[in-house]
Formats: sequence, C-alpha cells, structure tokens
Amino acid sequence: MMKFTLVIQIDNIFGYVFSIIDEVYIYYGYIIFSGVLSCFIIINKDKPHVNKKSMTMLLFIVLFAIVENILYTFGREIVCYSIVSEVLALIAMNLALKTFKKV
Repeated sequence: MMKFTLVIQIDNIFGYVFSIIDEVYIYYGYIIFSGVLSCFIIINKDKPHVNKKSMTMLLFIVLFAIVENILYTFGREIVCYSIVSEVLALIAMNLALKTFKKV
C-alpha cells in the first residue's frame, strides 16, 4: 500500500484545492488498469453473443484514455485534466443504457 501526501491550498477562484504529491503513480496505476481492460476487450471481442460495435467503441475509448494519461505523465496534455476520455465514456454509458428495454 502506498501513502500519498496531500497538500491543501486555498484559492480565491477555486476555493479549496487538493493536490497530491507524486500523483504520477496514480496515473501509472490507471494506465496499467486500462491496459488490462483493453486486453480483456480484445480477447473477448470475437466471442459469440457479444455486441461487437459496443466493444469496439469501448476499446477506442480505453485506448484514447491510455494515450491521454501517457501524455499527461510526460508533461503534455490534450486538454487540462482527462475530460475528453471522460466525455467519451459518458457517451458510451448513455448508448449502453439505451440498449435496455423500457418497462
């Protein structure tokens, strides 16, 4: 188990700002988890009774999140925070919820 140092700052614009020292390790864990998830998607995508379109879309979102987090750990950002991959994940969740039957 790793312990992280939390720094609390007060800002006039944002209010309380919490910063984690050495947050790059959290992004490494997220990259590893996303990589395992993408391998699981690739392995199970061609199995019968699987929604291939949704699995392909999910794979695209996970790979985009991996690229976005790798760029963040190297000091390059597409947009501040990982908002693009989060919006893509919300769109995928909305499409997944629409596949259920309404009662």
